[in-house]
Amino acid sequence: MGSSAAMCNLGYCYYYGRGVQRDKEMAHYYWETSAVLGEAASTYKLGDMHRNGDIEADESVAWLYYYRAWRLTRHEKDILNYPNICLRLAQYGEGRLTSAQRAFFASEAAHWFEKRIHMGDPYSDDGLAQARELYEKLAPQAL
Repeated sequence: MGSSAAMCNLGYCYYYGRGVQRDKEMAHYYWETSAVLGEAASTYKLGDMHRNGDIEADESVAWLYYYRAWRLTRHEKDILNYPNICLRLAQYGEGRLTSAQRAFFASEAAHWFEKRIHMGDPYSDDGLAQARELYEKLAPQAL
């Protein structure tokens, strides 16, 4: 019915096989449709698909999706997606961002993962650990 959030959720269902048979082509279809409508979660998941080789493996295209997702969510930080997006910018920004910029994104990711954990999210521990480790590596270079 045109809901970008619903299409994003269908993409997750197909990608991870939640309630339906796993189908990465259908996940791609729903995430792409949703991303065109401005859904940040779908946009960064398309980046993941390109980065992981689920569709044409292309790090430059993946980067463009990550950056676009950040632009979509930077003013109204969505606690469900913003930390994941920031983590990807920190992880994959080498050669595109300065060490200081990457450290900033790692710090942002850690802060928002901590908020999610404080709210009871049991799935953010790994993201928090990755963000902290990357920040500790990048912060001395940024100074």
